[in-house]
Amino acid sequence: MAILSSEVLDELIKAAKIGAATRTDLGRSGIGIGVRSGARKPDIATIETLKTTLLNAKSMTWVDVGASRVHIDKMLGELGIAKDVQPKIVLTQQVDQSIATVAGGKADLIITLISEIVPAKGVDYVGPLPPKVQNYVSLAGGVSANSKNVDSSTALIKFLSSPSVAAVYKGKGMELVKK
Repeated sequence: MAILSSEVLDELIKAAKIGAATRTDLGRSGIGIGVRSGARKPDIATIETLKTTLLNAKSMTWVDVGASRVHIDKMLGELGIAKDVQPKIVLTQQVDQSIATVAGGKADLIITLISEIVPAKGVDYVGPLPPKVQNYVSLAGGVSANSKNVDSSTALIKFLSSPSVAAVYKGKGMELVKK
């Protein structure tokens, strides 16, 4: 079985590697902002306060090719500040590098999936992006077309999509996708 971003899983279904009938939406993570542990948490509750926070930040970081990158770029464009903040952006190759950049005080903010900020050491979660510019990266599960353990895999996916795990998802900075 596989648990991957919905887009990647759908590509595997198209390639007949995952059984289409087994595809199940599991969880999703929105995009949020984090700051160095103990730092003042900026106001990002509204479009205007988010825009002010980003313009006032000395530097900000996220992963160059991460799942949230396209959404972050789109948000900056929608806010009309992409050119203004460009010199402040520190792109990294991995989320751990972005986290270390903020934890070490080399960047003021990290913008990434909430599920990557919540467990991060040295970084405090500020909050989600406002709804108007929020986007989600979704995870889905499916069973390999060649699986020798279809019943076990199907049972695990069913469990991971059940309401009984919603609190675990929430504790990890994700939401259970409601059916």
